[in-house]
Amino acid sequence: MLVALDSLETGGDRPCDLAIVGGGAAGLGLALGLAGSGLEIVLAEAGDEAFEPWHQSFCAGSSIGNLPLDPETTRLRQLGGSTNHWGGRSRPLDAEALAARPWLGLPAWPLEAGELRRHLAAACRLLEIDRPPDEPWDAPADSDAAAQALGGPTLTPAVWRFSPPTRMGERWRTELAARADLTLLLDADLVDIELAPSLDRIQWLDLRSRPGKTLRLRPKVTVLAMGGIENARLLLACRRQLAAGIGNRHDQVGRHFMGHPIFEPLQLSLAEGARLPELLHDRDTPAHGHIEGLLHLNRAGQEALEATAVDAAFYSDGQFGPPGFRAARRLQRKLGHGQLDASLIRDGGEMLGDLPGLVHESLVKLGWLAPETGRLTVSTLIEQCPDPASRITLDQAVDAFGRPRARVDWRLGETDRRTVRRFARHLADHLAARGLGRAVLAPWVIDENLPFPPHGNSAHHMGATRMSHSPRTGVVDPDCRVHGMTDLYIAGSSVFPTSGSQHPTLNLVMLTLRLAAHLTRRLGHA
Repeated sequence: MLVALDSLETGGDRPCDLAIVGGGAAGLGLALGLAGSGLEIVLAEAGDEAFEPWHQSFCAGSSIGNLPLDPETTRLRQLGGSTNHWGGRSRPLDAEALAARPWLGLPAWPLEAGELRRHLAAACRLLEIDRPPDEPWDAPADSDAAAQALGGPTLTPAVWRFSPPTRMGERWRTELAARADLTLLLDADLVDIELAPSLDRIQWLDLRSRPGKTLRLRPKVTVLAMGGIENARLLLACRRQLAAGIGNRHDQVGRHFMGHPIFEPLQLSLAEGARLPELLHDRDTPAHGHIEGLLHLNRAGQEALEATAVDAAFYSDGQFGPPGFRAARRLQRKLGHGQLDASLIRDGGEMLGDLPGLVHESLVKLGWLAPETGRLTVSTLIEQCPDPASRITLDQAVDAFGRPRARVDWRLGETDRRTVRRFARHLADHLAARGLGRAVLAPWVIDENLPFPPHGNSAHHMGATRMSHSPRTGVVDPDCRVHGMTDLYIAGSSVFPTSGSQHPTLNLVMLTLRLAAHLTRRLGHA
């Protein structure tokens, strides 16, 4: 059943087996993964089915770190969450990404890679990723002789596969609404959590609609699936019974916030007659669906450079196009979200100042003009080294329900800077040694006294409620249960201890399906 909270005939208390708070990739993935479990489930989505400015305003917050991030435009408060604006780019975390990195002092994830991989086929189905279930993920790269020749001991060819992209709210709405075991509430904002006197379990959840109707939900188990920023914000804001917030006895909630900043540190001028392997182009294939190749800094390369993971791809004008095209995309997104402020004038001026770039890239995207292939920009997505000072805290400003807004202190650390610069130099030498052409490094790569340029924000919010064996080093245990709580779990990329260089959506759905299997066992249903 799908219904707005305000349309329920009665308020008061409502018991259920499981409450899922949040209707994005994690919340909907969990509900879909629990189909047939026999559990009575209530899923509370704070927004509506479609984008609505009033609901979206709750995402607003401040950004104070050296990596700017707009909390409002990088996430969506509506059914389907951020799958309503993701690009579909996907690659699963592997054993290498989950392993310890002694050269950086990074511990391993507290679970085996196989525990995620067993849910890969189901996650691909939910996200409509076209991949034969028995085909190795990187099969297109493994079978491409030219791509393998371009790789080496430190660089491994790999592929992204793509979801259409699936808007999960639209795609799975009918199936979820038809289920008798699930009540999907819209406009149902979690405003407070009441703990039992023992402070280790939940007595009830207070939900509120925009018109002010309330519902007290009494679940046996609760899962917060509100997103990489909002999960931490909610735990920190519940201070009425615990001064530091829920699950925050050791001051870990909100810390180790990570993203995937994107930089373009070098350009490659191809030698006469040289060309990149076909794998490194974005394309459809009859056997493998929609794919795009990349070069991955593998474990040997990371250790040699004392760096984190990096994924590098080659584009005729950068991953996001020339400045005018990027400004036009920002302008379109802000106008679509009803964001009317001074930044619109800046973006409009940048767009008009680069009309040739805007027109050229638009024609390329429309397929009316072939991309330039002689000079290529290398776009790098880096894995950030977890930093406890990079964090989510509470702002002085409050939302319409009186709760503190999120304050994001997202930081680019010295390890991150070293990773980008060393990787760029290493790749330049690697490409030259293979006779592909001449690589030109950006000035800020050569001169380490120069500041880093603005990053391309991937809007991947990870790590602020990280998974750990001990409550002294994280927020949830390997089953995603909040340390010190018996009945509270967290789903989504906020529990990632490290981010890898892989995009999070596919991986958080895999981890959520693992949680669905755990909850089915715990609650004792077939």
